[in-house]
Amino acid sequence: MTIETFKLDNGEDFKIDTSLPEFKAYERAAEQVGISKKDDSFFFARNLEFIRQQVFKPKYNELKLLNGGLLPINSAIPEGAETDTYDTLDSAGEAAVVADFADDIKTVEVFGDQVTNGIKSIATSYLYSVQDLRKDKMLGQVGRSSVENKALAARRALDQKIEKMLGFGDVAYNIKGMFNAASVPSAAAAATGSGSTTTWSTKTAANILADVEEAINDMIDLTNGNEIPTTMLVDATNYHLIRKKALDTTMYSGKSILKYIEEEYNLKVEWVQQLKNGFVNGTKSGFVLYNNAQDKLEGVLPIRLMPHAPQVKNLATKNILEARCGGVRAFYPYSLSYTTGI
Repeated sequence: MTIETFKLDNGEDFKIDTSLPEFKAYERAAEQVGISKKDDSFFFARNLEFIRQQVFKPKYNELKLLNGGLLPINSAIPEGAETDTYDTLDSAGEAAVVADFADDIKTVEVFGDQVTNGIKSIATSYLYSVQDLRKDKMLGQVGRSSVENKALAARRALDQKIEKMLGFGDVAYNIKGMFNAASVPSAAAAATGSGSTTTWSTKTAANILADVEEAINDMIDLTNGNEIPTTMLVDATNYHLIRKKALDTTMYSGKSILKYIEEEYNLKVEWVQQLKNGFVNGTKSGFVLYNNAQDKLEGVLPIRLMPHAPQVKNLATKNILEARCGGVRAFYPYSLSYTTGI
C-alpha cells in the first residue's frame, strides 16, 4: 500500500492509495492524453479519482425499495451466480397434548414450490473527452465538474434500473419483483355505487377503509393468523388522497384514512410510484400489504455498484458502472398481498 496526499484545487487534502490497480488505470489514462504526474495538470487524474469516490456516495431517496428500508436487501449471493433458486414455504400441523410413553405424537410438515429467478448484470457508462477535462481544469471546481455530473447521472440511471427490477423484475430475463412475485394472493378492490366503481378517487372514505380492512382480514384468514402485515405501499396519488380524506366524525373521530390505518392496524404506510398503473397490464393501480422481514422476502443484489477501469480511446475515456440484480425472493408468498383497481 502506498498512500499519497494530494492537494485538491478546493484546498482539501485528498489521500489516495496509488498502488491500487484502479489508480494505476487512471494514471495510464492521464499519460495517454499527455498528462504527467510531475505536471500540475495531474489535477486531471486526481479529479477523476475524486469523482470515482463521489459516485459511491449518492443515495437517491425516491428509490424507496433500494434505499428506503422498505425491502430487505441481500448482497451476500456470489457475484458470479446466474440464477437464484429458493423455496416458497408453508407449513401444516400442530402440537397436541400427549400421555406418557405416547407413540402417536403429531408431525408438522413444511411444503411449497421451488422458484428460480435469473440474475443479470446491469450496466451504464459515461464518456468524457480531453476537452471536458480542460474545461474542468479551467473552472477549478472539484465536485462541480461536468465529468462528475456525467458520472452521477450514470449512477442514477443504474440505481433507477435496479429499483424497477426490485419492483416488477424483468419478465424477458425470468426475473420476478416484489409486486409480481409468484403465488402471492391478488384481488380486485370491491366495486361500490351505481357505477360499480373501484377507484379510490370516486369512493367514500368508508369504502376506501373497507378495501384496506378486507385485504388485512384476508391475509390473516388465509394464514390462520400466522401472517400479519407490517407495511402498506400505495402510489403517491392515492397516498395523498388517504392522507387528506377524513373518516366519519362519529365512528372515527374525524381522523384521516391514513392516520386511522397507521394507528388502528400498526401499519407503516409509504408511497412507491411504481404502483401507479402497475397491475393488470399497466392499466390499474393497486396497494400492497406485506410483512417487512428478511425471512419473508428480500431483494437480490449480488453487486450493488462496481465501477470498472476506464477505457481510453483516441481523445475520450469511457467509464462503465455495473450492478447485478436478481429481483426479489418471496419466501412466504402469503405474507404479501396485492389489491388492484384502486
